[in-house]
Amino acid sequence: MPSVRTLMYAACSVALFFTACSKEKNENPLSGLYVSANVVVYDSVKLYTKSGVITDTTIIRGALERRWDNVKFNLKAGTDSIEKYRTVNIDPERDSTYFDYKTYTRAYDIISHSNGLMVLLSKDSVTNLSIGAPFSPPGTVLDCGSSGALITKYRNSYAYGSAGVDSFYRKGKRHAILEESAGYLTYPGITYLFTRHSNGRSVCIASSPDINNQFNEGVLAMLGNEDTLIVQISRLRLIKQ
Repeated sequence: MPSVRTLMYAACSVALFFTACSKEKNENPLSGLYVSANVVVYDSVKLYTKSGVITDTTIIRGALERRWDNVKFNLKAGTDSIEKYRTVNIDPERDSTYFDYKTYTRAYDIISHSNGLMVLLSKDSVTNLSIGAPFSPPGTVLDCGSSGALITKYRNSYAYGSAGVDSFYRKGKRHAILEESAGYLTYPGITYLFTRHSNGRSVCIASSPDINNQFNEGVLAMLGNEDTLIVQISRLRLIKQ
């Protein structure tokens, strides 16, 4: 017959097991309401060409000064305080995950969650009704028109249709990305500037700040002999309410 001490030990073990399971279930690190901590962590700026990558900030600063554009890069990597509104509600059980950007709110389905990365896809919505011509899908060859789509790892998808005579609509799904980084849930962003040259003269410039996605390194193989691509990754820290 087991001793009283043995029975007490077994009872405590069972209690600890259920407590641990309950804690793990109720304290899912990627579940709940998160808000901006107004802290952004910047990776180093990188300048890519067909022949390789440049990280020297003096060279990158010179390249930016020769290319007039409104997009801003932080040439000094590290942490910075910045007031930035983001509210993210993650509720996998009730299927009511949404991002509040202050000027609009978008609902998402969680399509992947592993290794600290959560990938979401917006629920169906009809956007950008146009008159006269249908929207063209983004291209698969790197140029100024397609660069914004091709630098992202998770590309948005669109369906095109007609809403009547000379009236077309685009039904789109947009990706959103959340990452766990340095113990925080973060909202990552890509800031980029793509320049195409021909015989030493600029043909076109395309840029965008803070694209919420992961960088697609496969785009580097598409760079032409005189193309340049400047990229910086940033992560807005989120805190749980």
